[in-house]
Amino acid sequence: MHPRGSQVCVLLASLALSCGGSDNSPRSTATPSATAPNSVESLFSLTEGGRLLVLCGPDNTSTDIYEVTRAGLLRQTESPSGEPVYSFSAAGNRIAFVYPDQSAQPTVAVRDLDDRDKAARGTLVGYGDIAAISTDGTVAWTQRTSRRGKLVTQVRIKREGQPAVRATTYPEIWDLSYSTGRLDAQVASASGKRFKWIRAADRPWPAGRSQKLAMHVPGRIVSSVNGKLAYETARDPNNTLYISDEQGRTTRKTRSAWSPYAWSPDERQLLVARNNPKAPLGLMDVATGAVRSIGPLPCGWVASAQWLKQAPR
Repeated sequence: MHPRGSQVCVLLASLALSCGGSDNSPRSTATPSATAPNSVESLFSLTEGGRLLVLCGPDNTSTDIYEVTRAGLLRQTESPSGEPVYSFSAAGNRIAFVYPDQSAQPTVAVRDLDDRDKAARGTLVGYGDIAAISTDGTVAWTQRTSRRGKLVTQVRIKREGQPAVRATTYPEIWDLSYSTGRLDAQVASASGKRFKWIRAADRPWPAGRSQKLAMHVPGRIVSSVNGKLAYETARDPNNTLYISDEQGRTTRKTRSAWSPYAWSPDERQLLVARNNPKAPLGLMDVATGAVRSIGPLPCGWVASAQWLKQAPR
């Protein structure tokens, strides 16, 4: 789940994290950092590989993108103090990410994943709250605007070599994700109490297929490379984790304190975590629901993650 910039404080407050203030802690370098016992090493010993990216930091004012490697954590972005990365999306060797500019306006930028200049903000593509990037370089992002006196959310899309265009509008959007070349979206009703997952949200109706989500407040939701979903109801203490196939049919429903963060490239496992800044990460077997704890990461609290189908380093 990639909350809008204006929603970051609301979401992080629910996770017992503070909003505002400055971060005076030392910032790590771009070289791989030391790994905590049974964390990064355990993660790679249990998986078949892939590039795992996490949005991580000691608190919500200093989150950056890191890559989990066999040697430790490799920092992919190095943001100025007070200008954290809010959310990100990766595809191929490109990342799209949202950060506050000097006037605190959420800004969408794109850059190479392995850019040697970790402080580089990349190419500005627009202003918005949530971003997603596809393997062909197309970038989509959300933008709040007013229509007939009410706030709504537009989706804007920019393809390589073309100007940005408005693709669609919904009352409220909480997440965007590219899957098999199409853009999917987590959409809230006008009341904000009902949620759907719209497949092919960037295409005219009825091309897009909607799936009703069993949630009444926005919870974490992650899509696999082929369009499978894992999402939580975000009901404390009775959180339920749902897994559905590419057609939107529920294949597993289980009461769980774990929240979904990323699908493994082979879709057999989920990277999961508890909604607590000091809680460990875990790997869930999708077939059985069993979770193996792999400990925390040394970068701190993990806000989101993405697992790319590429060879790990």
